Amino acid sequence: MIPLFFQVVQLESAAKAGGRLVIPSLAAPIGGVISGVVMSRWGKLAILVRVGAALMVIGNLLVWSFHFQDASWKYIVYLFPANLGQGIVYPGILFTFLATFERSDHAVSTSTVYLIRSLGWVWGVAITSAITQNVLKDGLPKALDGMPDKWRVIEEIRHSVDVLKELPPEICMPARLVYYDAIERAFLFSTIIAAIGFVAALFMRGRGLDRE
Repeated sequence: MIPLFFQVVQLESAAKAGGRLVIPSLAAPIGGVISGVVMSRWGKLAILVRVGAALMVIGNLLVWSFHFQDASWKYIVYLFPANLGQGIVYPGILFTFLATFERSDHAVSTSTVYLIRSLGWVWGVAITSAITQNVLKDGLPKALDGMPDKWRVIEEIRHSVDVLKELPPEICMPARLVYYDAIERAFLFSTIIAAIGFVAALFMRGRGLDRE
């Protein structure tokens, strides 16, 4: 949803919008390094998962707080916490599974982690896309009411935001505002899911999660 946000709000190309994620994405490997150091020295797996999940909640809240027009520095800084938290959570969860199960079950437990993670990616993309498209389906006809050939334009807008650049300003702005509302609701959904993940992390239990 982040590149789509930049394409709609800033009217940027898909390549430039995706390029905005390059610098914030560096936070993920930094989180992985932090996670590795903490695990190797103190073995605090449960704490790692909780801290990482908390950062993901904070990061999603910050992204959800984006205004239609906002300070340019926020578009970089606000993307860091969620990426950092993701980098901390991923190895933390994996090694929590490994520490919880017997060595003979490590192959199965590791595969299960990656399976659930992959399902989360697929479902996350599917649900946020569905939220966005449903809001567009309801909001665009009202925003473009009275426009000639309205339904053709709506169909084009829903399938490609590049069409927005070709519309007159009096039509482009209402359509962008509907898109912004749709993306904001998708961000809210992501924030709620991150919060559920954090609450679940608070109840983590397992053998060998903490090493003195």
